[in-house]
Amino acid sequence: MADEWVGAVGLNVAEYGTQSMRRTKASLIYKATDNLRAVQILLGHTNIENIVRYLGVDIDDALSRFKAGLARITNVANVPAPEINVLDINLVAPVIAVRSYCHTDNYWQVYLDMNAMILRVAADAGWPAPTPAQIMLTKPLQA
Repeated sequence: MADEWVGAVGLNVAEYGTQSMRRTKASLIYKATDNLRAVQILLGHTNIENIVRYLGVDIDDALSRFKAGLARITNVANVPAPEINVLDINLVAPVIAVRSYCHTDNYWQVYLDMNAMILRVAADAGWPAPTPAQIMLTKPLQA
C-alpha cells in the first residue's frame, strides 16, 4: 500500500518505505515540539536513548548549541578562535570535538567549565551523555 502512495506522488518507491516514513514523522514531531517523551509514546519505544538514536543528532544544531555554550564561558580566548569540529559520524552519533584556548592561569577553570557545558548542552538537547570510547584490537598469543 505504501508503495502505491509513494509512486502516486511521483517519488522513487525504492527510496521510501514504512520505516522511513515513520522516522520522518517522528522527526517532524520532535522538531515541532522538542518533546522526546511525545515521540517515545508515538513510536512505542521503552527507552528514551533509543529515541535519541532513532532520531539522530542534527549536526548543525549540535554545532550551534556548542558554539553558543562556549561563548558563555569566561576567559576563553578569541585568538586563536575556539574550534568545534565533527571528527566522525558513526552509527550511534556524530563525534564532535570542542576545543578552546585560554591563558595558562585560567586553564582549569576553562577546562572544567567547558566539560560542564558539553554535558549541559547534551542533556538540554536530549542527547545521551557524551562518553569516551576506545576501540581495542587484540591478537591471540602465539605459542
